[in-house]
Amino acid sequence: MPLGEAMKPWQVRDLTVGDRIRWQRTATVEVGVIKERRLFGVIVEWSDGRTTEMFFNEMKNVEREAPAP
Repeated sequence: MPLGEAMKPWQVRDLTVGDRIRWQRTATVEVGVIKERRLFGVIVEWSDGRTTEMFFNEMKNVEREAPAP
């Protein structure tokens, strides 16, 4: 999966726990970490402390982020 590009529907299903993602096209960079995989989506913990559930079909605005150093 290329870094910095919007993911295709089939690519989001390859995300695993610990992968970092970024919400694209926002004024502030929102980086999240996949905390849990579910049948139809993932649980994401965002850099601002929020935790959200995202369904795979909602993730067209998500980009894969490079691993934390």
